[in-house]
Amino acid sequence: MIARRDNGTHGRRKMRNGWFASFLARLRDPRSRWLRIPIGLALLFGGLFGFLPILGFWMAPLGLSLLAIDFLWAERMLRRLKGAARRLRLHVGKMRRSLSGGKAKRD
Repeated sequence: MIARRDNGTHGRRKMRNGWFASFLARLRDPRSRWLRIPIGLALLFGGLFGFLPILGFWMAPLGLSLLAIDFLWAERMLRRLKGAARRLRLHVGKMRRSLSGGKAKRD
């Protein structure tokens, strides 16, 4: 067995992961609706301007997933987005296989 060398970042990673995990748990708490809805709307709105620096298209699905906890319309939209992403991934996989002569490259 190979021993890993600790470069001193393990404690900081653990602390950061603990903080983030507790923040997510707090957001999922039903009493945090007042916090979850504005954050979800801000992320969704920021995702619409994903072509600008700092903001990104990654914000829209994250905002939808937060809003889906409280709103049925957001849950439906998120489900459609997941289905579209799955179909796109399958289509891209087929295109890669056909272009590579049947041998798909593993990333």
